[in-house]
Amino acid sequence: MDIHVVSADCVRIGLTADECVRLGLSYADFSPESLSARLFIATVLTRLHAEGTVSDYPQKLTAEVFEDGGGLAVYISGRGLSCRTQDSAPDSEETVLLVKTPEEVIAAAGGLREDTHAELYSFGNGYALAADVPLRGGRRSELLSAAVREYGKLLTDAPKSVLRDLTL
Repeated sequence: MDIHVVSADCVRIGLTADECVRLGLSYADFSPESLSARLFIATVLTRLHAEGTVSDYPQKLTAEVFEDGGGLAVYISGRGLSCRTQDSAPDSEETVLLVKTPEEVIAAAGGLREDTHAELYSFGNGYALAADVPLRGGRRSELLSAAVREYGKLLTDAPKSVLRDLTL
Protein backbone atom coordinates (compact mmCIF):
# COMPACT_ATOMS: atom_id res chain seq x y z
CA MET A 1 0.00 0.00 0.00
CA ASP A 2 1.41 3.33 -1.11
CA ILE A 3 0.18 6.31 0.89
CA HIS A 4 0.86 9.84 -0.34
CA VAL A 5 -0.34 13.10 1.19
CA VAL A 6 -1.63 15.17 -1.73
CA SER A 7 -2.58 18.24 0.30
CA ALA A 8 -3.54 19.30 3.79
CA ASP A 9 -6.98 17.76 3.33
CA CYS A 10 -6.37 14.93 0.85
CA VAL A 11 -4.55 11.58 0.96
CA ARG A 12 -3.96 9.18 -1.95
CA ILE A 13 -3.79 5.45 -1.23
CA GLY A 14 -2.43 3.28 -4.02
CA LEU A 15 -3.18 -0.44 -3.97
CA THR A 16 -1.62 -2.95 -6.34
CA ALA A 17 -3.72 -5.69 -7.92
CA ASP A 18 -2.24 -8.22 -5.47
CA GLU A 19 -3.09 -6.04 -2.48
CA CYS A 20 -6.66 -5.65 -3.75
CA VAL A 21 -6.99 -9.44 -3.97
CA ARG A 22 -5.55 -9.93 -0.47
CA LEU A 23 -7.86 -7.27 0.97
CA GLY A 24 -10.86 -8.52 -0.98
CA LEU A 25 -11.45 -5.08 -2.52
CA SER A 26 -12.41 -4.11 -6.03
CA TYR A 27 -13.58 -0.94 -7.73
CA ALA A 28 -17.17 -2.18 -7.50
CA ASP A 29 -16.85 -2.55 -3.70
CA PHE A 30 -16.59 1.21 -3.14
CA SER A 31 -19.95 2.73 -2.38
CA PRO A 32 -21.32 4.50 0.70
CA GLU A 33 -23.26 1.35 1.62
CA SER A 34 -20.27 -1.01 1.36
CA LEU A 35 -19.10 -2.24 4.75
CA SER A 36 -15.77 -3.50 3.37
CA ALA A 37 -14.99 -0.11 1.80
CA ARG A 38 -15.95 1.74 4.98
CA LEU A 39 -13.78 -0.57 7.09
CA PHE A 40 -10.85 -0.13 4.68
CA ILE A 41 -11.10 3.67 4.85
CA ALA A 42 -11.49 3.63 8.64
CA THR A 43 -8.43 1.38 8.94
CA VAL A 44 -6.35 3.65 6.70
CA LEU A 45 -7.39 6.75 8.66
CA THR A 46 -6.59 5.02 11.96
CA ARG A 47 -3.16 4.05 10.62
CA LEU A 48 -2.48 7.60 9.39
CA HIS A 49 -3.56 9.01 12.73
CA ALA A 50 -1.29 6.58 14.62
CA GLU A 51 1.65 7.56 12.35
CA GLY A 52 0.98 11.24 12.97
CA THR A 53 0.20 11.98 9.33
CA VAL A 54 -3.42 12.87 10.12
CA SER A 55 -3.99 14.98 13.20
CA ASP A 56 -7.78 15.32 12.96
CA TYR A 57 -10.48 13.04 11.63
CA PRO A 58 -12.77 14.54 8.99
CA GLN A 59 -16.26 15.74 9.82
CA LYS A 60 -17.51 14.76 6.37
CA LEU A 61 -15.55 12.23 4.34
CA THR A 62 -15.24 11.92 0.58
CA ALA A 63 -13.55 8.99 -1.13
CA GLU A 64 -12.96 8.88 -4.86
CA VAL A 65 -11.75 5.61 -6.36
CA PHE A 66 -10.06 5.03 -9.71
CA GLU A 67 -8.82 1.86 -11.34
CA ASP A 68 -5.05 2.03 -11.65
CA GLY A 69 -3.18 -0.61 -13.65
CA GLY A 70 -5.14 -3.51 -12.19
CA GLY A 71 -5.05 -1.95 -8.74
CA LEU A 72 -6.86 0.99 -7.19
CA ALA A 73 -6.10 4.61 -6.41
CA VAL A 74 -8.22 5.88 -3.53
CA TYR A 75 -8.33 9.60 -2.77
CA ILE A 76 -9.67 10.42 0.70
CA SER A 77 -10.53 13.98 1.59
CA GLY A 78 -12.83 15.64 4.00
CA ARG A 79 -13.77 18.81 5.77
CA GLY A 80 -11.75 18.79 8.96
CA LEU A 81 -9.14 16.29 7.72
CA SER A 82 -5.79 17.74 8.70
CA CYS A 83 -2.72 16.13 7.12
CA ARG A 84 0.87 17.05 7.65
CA THR A 85 2.26 17.58 4.16
CA GLN A 86 5.89 17.06 3.24
CA ASP A 87 6.09 20.20 1.14
CA SER A 88 4.57 23.53 1.98
CA ALA A 89 3.41 24.46 -1.52
CA PRO A 90 0.56 26.94 -1.53
CA ASP A 91 -2.93 25.65 -2.25
CA SER A 92 -3.81 25.54 -5.91
CA GLU A 93 -6.25 28.16 -7.12
CA GLU A 94 -6.93 26.11 -10.23
CA THR A 95 -10.45 25.53 -11.49
CA VAL A 96 -11.37 22.30 -13.29
CA LEU A 97 -14.32 22.09 -15.67
CA LEU A 98 -15.54 18.65 -16.78
CA VAL A 99 -17.34 18.58 -20.15
CA LYS A 100 -18.59 15.85 -22.46
CA THR A 101 -18.32 17.23 -26.01
CA PRO A 102 -15.75 19.09 -28.12
CA GLU A 103 -18.32 21.86 -28.59
CA GLU A 104 -18.41 22.42 -24.82
CA VAL A 105 -14.59 22.53 -24.78
CA ILE A 106 -14.59 25.14 -27.54
CA ALA A 107 -17.19 27.24 -25.72
CA ALA A 108 -15.30 27.09 -22.40
CA ALA A 109 -11.80 27.63 -23.81
CA GLY A 110 -13.01 30.32 -26.18
CA GLY A 111 -13.89 32.50 -23.21
CA LEU A 112 -10.35 32.39 -21.76
CA ARG A 113 -8.07 35.43 -21.93
CA GLU A 114 -4.85 35.05 -23.93
CA ASP A 115 -2.65 35.23 -20.81
CA THR A 116 -4.59 32.49 -18.97
CA HIS A 117 -2.65 29.34 -18.17
CA ALA A 118 -4.88 26.37 -19.03
CA GLU A 119 -4.57 22.69 -19.88
CA LEU A 120 -6.96 20.41 -21.73
CA TYR A 121 -7.15 16.71 -20.84
CA SER A 122 -9.03 13.74 -22.18
CA PHE A 123 -10.61 12.43 -18.97
CA GLY A 124 -13.07 9.60 -18.54
CA ASN A 125 -15.69 9.77 -21.28
CA GLY A 126 -15.13 13.48 -21.89
CA TYR A 127 -12.71 16.29 -21.31
CA ALA A 128 -11.31 18.28 -18.41
CA LEU A 129 -10.25 21.90 -18.80
CA ALA A 130 -8.00 23.12 -15.98
CA ALA A 131 -7.28 26.84 -15.73
CA ASP A 132 -5.73 29.25 -13.26
CA VAL A 133 -8.89 31.40 -13.42
CA PRO A 134 -12.48 30.60 -12.44
CA LEU A 135 -14.37 28.70 -15.14
CA ARG A 136 -18.15 28.95 -15.32
CA GLY A 137 -19.49 25.65 -13.98
CA GLY A 138 -16.02 24.54 -12.87
CA ARG A 139 -14.85 23.40 -9.44
CA ARG A 140 -11.89 24.40 -7.33
CA SER A 141 -10.79 21.03 -6.05
CA GLU A 142 -7.26 19.86 -5.36
CA LEU A 143 -8.59 16.30 -5.38
CA LEU A 144 -10.20 16.62 -8.80
CA SER A 145 -7.17 18.46 -10.17
CA ALA A 146 -4.83 15.71 -8.96
CA ALA A 147 -7.06 12.97 -10.40
CA VAL A 148 -7.25 14.71 -13.79
CA ARG A 149 -3.47 15.10 -13.93
CA GLU A 150 -2.83 11.51 -12.88
CA TYR A 151 -5.49 9.71 -14.92
CA GLY A 152 -6.20 12.11 -17.77
CA LYS A 153 -4.30 12.34 -21.02
CA LEU A 154 -2.89 15.82 -21.62
CA LEU A 155 -4.10 17.01 -25.01
CA THR A 156 -2.61 20.52 -24.88
CA ASP A 157 -1.26 23.02 -22.40
CA ALA A 158 -2.41 25.88 -24.65
CA PRO A 159 -6.08 25.23 -25.53
CA LYS A 160 -6.82 28.89 -26.29
CA SER A 161 -4.15 29.19 -28.98
CA VAL A 162 -4.86 25.71 -30.40
CA LEU A 163 -8.55 26.57 -30.81
CA ARG A 164 -7.70 29.98 -32.27
CA ASP A 165 -5.37 28.33 -34.83
CA LEU A 166 -8.04 25.76 -35.76
CA THR A 167 -10.66 28.42 -36.41
CA LEU A 168 -8.42 30.69 -38.57
